[in-house]
Amino acid sequence: MSESEGNTLQERVERLEAEVSMLLKVVSKLNRDRQPDIGEVPPPEATPVEQSQKPTPEPVPVSRASPPPPPPVPSTPAFHQAPPDQLSSPPETQTFQFPEHMRKIEYWIARAGIGLVLFGVVFLFKYSIEQGWLTPWVRVGFGLTLGVALIVLGHRGSIRPFLRKLLLGGGIATFYITGFSAFQLLQLVSHGAAMIFMVAVTALTFALSLRQNEASLSLLGAIGGLGTPFMLYTDTGSLPGLIAYTCLVLTGTSSIYFFKGWRSLLWVSAIGGWWVFLIGLTKGLSLNQMEGLNERWWLQGGLVFGWLVFWALPVMREVLWAANPDRWQRPLLGFIDKQISDVAKGALSNHVHLLTIIAPLITLGMSMSTWPQVQSEIWGWIVLAATAVFWAIAWMLRRQDKIRSLAYTHALMGVLLLTISLSLLLDGNTLLFALSSEAALLHLLSRRLNARGVSISGNVLFVIVGLWLVMRLTEMEATQPAMFNAQALADLWVVAMASVIAATSRSFDTRQIYLIAGIAALAGLFIRELDSEILLLALAAEAVAVHLLARRYNDKALVLTG
Repeated sequence: MSESEGNTLQERVERLEAEVSMLLKVVSKLNRDRQPDIGEVPPPEATPVEQSQKPTPEPVPVSRASPPPPPPVPSTPAFHQAPPDQLSSPPETQTFQFPEHMRKIEYWIARAGIGLVLFGVVFLFKYSIEQGWLTPWVRVGFGLTLGVALIVLGHRGSIRPFLRKLLLGGGIATFYITGFSAFQLLQLVSHGAAMIFMVAVTALTFALSLRQNEASLSLLGAIGGLGTPFMLYTDTGSLPGLIAYTCLVLTGTSSIYFFKGWRSLLWVSAIGGWWVFLIGLTKGLSLNQMEGLNERWWLQGGLVFGWLVFWALPVMREVLWAANPDRWQRPLLGFIDKQISDVAKGALSNHVHLLTIIAPLITLGMSMSTWPQVQSEIWGWIVLAATAVFWAIAWMLRRQDKIRSLAYTHALMGVLLLTISLSLLLDGNTLLFALSSEAALLHLLSRRLNARGVSISGNVLFVIVGLWLVMRLTEMEATQPAMFNAQALADLWVVAMASVIAATSRSFDTRQIYLIAGIAALAGLFIRELDSEILLLALAAEAVAVHLLARRYNDKALVLTG
């Protein structure tokens, strides 16, 4: 290598070292500005480049006015600045998972063990019966002993909660099966003794559910208690006895619900109670309406009791919860609440609203079937009185902020009952007049209160009225005088109510739908009532009137309709 080439290489190396050192200082300064709490780390010294063995002359300094500015640092994309844990794969969609205790092997081993034990007991029973070793009383005694043993083991404090529920529930189920077998299969005890035993088992189940604070045990007691009359069924049973016993069981279940708030128990009680009442209605009443008045009054009393228990009691508890939420808790089902999805929680939280609507309708339907000889006008006045009750409760609940929606539900239920009462009290033209007026009133209230539910109720009611009007226009014949008879005036009133709804509605689509329906209904009314000589003139006058109104009010919906 020549001397000139060595000098040139040396200069390049020194220039490179100077620029690297300057860049390190700039980076160190930027780090101090971005992290003021972290001490400054001195930049590492530049590593000297290994030189050739040949001596070199003193370097010639390179004159520069100022060091060149550092090259701009390219902006780093956002995903490069994210920590590594955020750069992982996108979050997985949440899938169904078993509860934590069900993901343990001990859970399934315990259930498999219980199943094997029960299978062995059944096999031993079967074999012993075939060999004649076990007499009927020995079998009953064995069942009672097994039930007591399971309940005693379930009371041990050292076992896990899920195993405790399994043992206690198994003991209660064993008692129910033993009582059923002793009466129905083996015929060892009388009906009265078996009934007393089953009632005692139901009471024990409710007591255990309260002591252990387990809603699942109360469900078992409700199902077993309501099913006892059918497990101990005889041909000599009476409907008053069935109703009295059912009301007794419902008193226990509703009391537990009132103090514990277990909604699962409320729903099981409601479904089971109404099912028993339905069986009593279809199987226990005499076909002769003049006979069995005592049974009918007992059934009617049970229906009223069920209405109060499944509607008034939950509403009362909601009022207490609004006043003192800490004292009156509101669990969802009372068990597996943590495993319930958000959608299911939203549905379960509306249990009082659903029962407010369902309970009176079921009670009314079964009551009318219980007394078919009662005239519809009497039922209309009864339903009208119930309407006043629901509106009064809605008025009292309106000041409760936490349950104001419940007041809204009662008000809507009152509207539904009013519609039913009008249908029972009125008929023909008068009923059409009343229902169309009610639909228009609901729309006016929805505009005043800005309540979507009221608007939906009004739309549904007017759809029913509209279908009825179509049937009247197509099937009924005209009467005299034309357009001035009761039939035509009632139909014309429906058209007027449709116009009122269209004029007061804030929705363009709703306004246009009601305008089209009203204009079409008026044209159909002209076709039915008027003779061919003046029918064309009436239709032309209607079209001109629509166009004039559209220009007068500059209404886009009216313009499109015309």
